[in-house]
Amino acid sequence: DLYHDSFADNAQEVISNLYDSFKENFEYISKTNLNGTVRLFRDLGEDIKADELIDYYMEKRDDPAEYFDLKQDPWGSEVTDEKLRKACDEQFSDMFEKIQFDAKSVLLKIKEESSWGPSEIKFLALVETEGFVKLFKESQGVDLRKMIQAGLMVGRIISSDDENYARIGDAVSGALKKIGTESEINARRVAKYGVAVENAEAEAG
Repeated sequence: DLYHDSFADNAQEVISNLYDSFKENFEYISKTNLNGTVRLFRDLGEDIKADELIDYYMEKRDDPAEYFDLKQDPWGSEVTDEKLRKACDEQFSDMFEKIQFDAKSVLLKIKEESSWGPSEIKFLALVETEGFVKLFKESQGVDLRKMIQAGLMVGRIISSDDENYARIGDAVSGALKKIGTESEINARRVAKYGVAVENAEAEAG
């Protein structure tokens, strides 16, 4: 009200009240609302306080890593303040690095729950073809089938905003092709998943 419903020369009062209110209610404030507050502070010459609000927000918020991934946020483009965008990017990267994943558990979760988050996709995209070869050859039974199906399913998703999906698909397909070249029986096995092995006479059956 001090800001919107007055023409008084009360910039410092507005800043002080917003600053205190923000710290009391940060858990209810979205990134886009924070962006608006930060931009107002900067326009009023309060860059130091604007930076302090960003630091406070990053320190106090208790959110999963995905929350700070602006690339996956439908409203991420509305976060226009450069320092806030940088802080979100750094928060996402720092949190992602602390998350302990393994490819098997991630693939099984995707298959069994039909859901995943940006952190899991980013992690799987780090696994090279040889990594999937090792994983698939060390696995067997239902788990093996689920992992392959999950990897291929993710790889078929077309996303103009995230190239990691295609990278995962290429690595998983590449791993199956490599395994398929090792023997005639493996060529037949990977053919069941729609992966053709060059020079292999195997047919899916």
